[in-house]
Amino acid sequence: MPHAKDLKRYIVLGWDSSAAQAVKSLVSLGVEVAVAAETAPAGLPQGVKFFAGPPLEKDSLLAAGIEHADGLLLALPADDARRAIALARTLNAAIHVVASLQEDDSEIALWAAGAGSVIDAQKEAGREMVRLMLEPGNSTPEEDDRIYCSRLPVSPGSPWAGLRLADLRGKLSHVSVAAILPGGNSSNALSNDDARASAGDLLLVLGTKSQLEATFRTADGGTP
Repeated sequence: MPHAKDLKRYIVLGWDSSAAQAVKSLVSLGVEVAVAAETAPAGLPQGVKFFAGPPLEKDSLLAAGIEHADGLLLALPADDARRAIALARTLNAAIHVVASLQEDDSEIALWAAGAGSVIDAQKEAGREMVRLMLEPGNSTPEEDDRIYCSRLPVSPGSPWAGLRLADLRGKLSHVSVAAILPGGNSSNALSNDDARASAGDLLLVLGTKSQLEATFRTADGGTP
C-alpha cells in the first residue's frame, strides 16, 4: 500500500470485510477515501466521502474523483473488477489498482487485466498467522516476502520464444509464470500448459521483488 503522504485520494468500488478494514486503516493514516456504490455500506467510517451510483459507470467514477486519484481498491466479482480496471485506465492511466480476490479462479484474470496487486484476504491471513507462529519476535513481515506481478517481454531471438507455458514454468522456476499475453494483450491471456510464447508476447510473472529483478536481469532485453 502506498505511503499516506504520497496519496491524495483512494477510491473504493464494492465492499467486503477486507475493503472495510482497508478503508478504516487509510482513514486513520489521514488518506482521503471515496466510496462509490449503489447504497452506502454499513459502518462507513466518519470522513469517508460516499457517492451513490452504479460503481461501474463512468459518471460514478468521475464523481468520486477518479481522474485525480492515486489508488483504486476493488472488492468486486472478477468480471466486474476487470471492467472497472479497464474503465479506470481510460480515465486515469497511472492509477494504482488493488483488487480483493472474490473467486478462487479469478487471480490470474485480475493480474492480466492490469491490477497492480491482488489480495486474497483468507490466504494472506493464513500466511501471517504462520509467520507469527514461526517468528514470534518479529511483528513486521519482510519486504521481500511480498508477491508482485510483472510482465516479461518476449523479444525477437528470446530463448522463451516458441516454448510452451509448461516449459516456461520449468525454466523460470524461481518465479511463477501465470500466463502468456499474446501481443501484450491482457484480454486474451493464455494460462493452459500447451500455449506457446511468440516474439512480441508478454509473460505474466509473479514473484518477490528480488526474484523478479533476477528474472529481468537474465532475460534477453528485459529491465527490472
